[in-house]
Amino acid sequence: MPEYRSLRLWQERATALREEILFSAGLLPLPKKTPLNAQVFGKIVHEDYTIEKVILETFPGFFLGGNLYRPVGNYGYR
Repeated sequence: MPEYRSLRLWQERATALREEILFSAGLLPLPKKTPLNAQVFGKIVHEDYTIEKVILETFPGFFLGGNLYRPVGNYGYR
């Protein structure tokens, strides 16, 4: 593993790595940000938690779906 003797050297390497990763993923230049158009629906209620379906439009015409698990009650969170 390379050793970086200063923060500046590491930051330069980190910038180069970030650009290589974005290029490899086909994300350079970065696409413009668009609204996510989030939809939350289909709530299922259990004793200790709820589950809701979530859809996000990550890129126009491309959707990401998932489940959102939420505890029921406060559980010390404010």
